Amino acid sequence: MKVYPHLNGNYHFDNFIEGDCSKLSRSAGIAVAKESGGNAFNPLVIYGQVGMGKTHLVLAIGNEALKTNKSKTVLYNSTEFFTNQIIQVQANDY
Repeated sequence: MKVYPHLNGNYHFDNFIEGDCSKLSRSAGIAVAKESGGNAFNPLVIYGQVGMGKTHLVLAIGNEALKTNKSKTVLYNSTEFFTNQIIQVQANDY
């Protein structure tokens, strides 16, 4: 089954602005994109303040993973979309 990834193609590692606080997360993101599950960053959790580039980084990981291996299944959902899905499933259970 083909899954539409919902990735914004404008977000890549090439245009990610790396700061002192994001060097490790960018390096970990590149490792995950190149070989998910085959490194120490499984699972990769990205946490930080607003405006620090979390969304950009996650989308860059997804875009790079698909570029590296087109047969991978990648899906990006916002927290709002995910939360609404959980609420909807729980509401349907009652």
